[in-house]
Amino acid sequence: MNAFLHPGEIYVCREPALVTTILGSCISVTLFAARLRVGGICHARLPHGRGPNPLDYVDTAILCMAKILYGMGVRRDETEVKLFGGADVLNQVSGAGKSIGRQNIETAVEVIGEIGFRLSDHAVGGSSGRKLRFQASTGTVSWTYVGVEAANKRNTTTYERQSM
Repeated sequence: MNAFLHPGEIYVCREPALVTTILGSCISVTLFAARLRVGGICHARLPHGRGPNPLDYVDTAILCMAKILYGMGVRRDETEVKLFGGADVLNQVSGAGKSIGRQNIETAVEVIGEIGFRLSDHAVGGSSGRKLRFQASTGTVSWTYVGVEAANKRNTTTYERQSM
């Protein structure tokens, strides 16, 4: 099965599925439990909020996805967690002195830690968006840059590392 994940959505399944999404300042967190072959991914737009769709917000989207996986029998200590996105595609800084992308990254890292997960990999920040491909039944994530700088950058194996 193939699926495209839109902003403000999550996808959790036990069946083999290729989930694709495109990120700019938004973030995606992937969760995977090899024992049960259960995977999930979210696409959140903003760090915090209480609007009509809780999946639009990094903090509540991650918590919701974790709750669904727990309900499927996944244990916290067996969950592989990866974080992607948070680019500064608009070069806009909020009143907090940080871009939305940066705030999304920081919120995701904070929530992941509060839940008790350990981040196993990440590709965050920069100035270009990313196109992600998540194999829900294996936890494998590949990605490429999109946007203005995509012609000069290509990456599916080496992650862009920033201090978190």
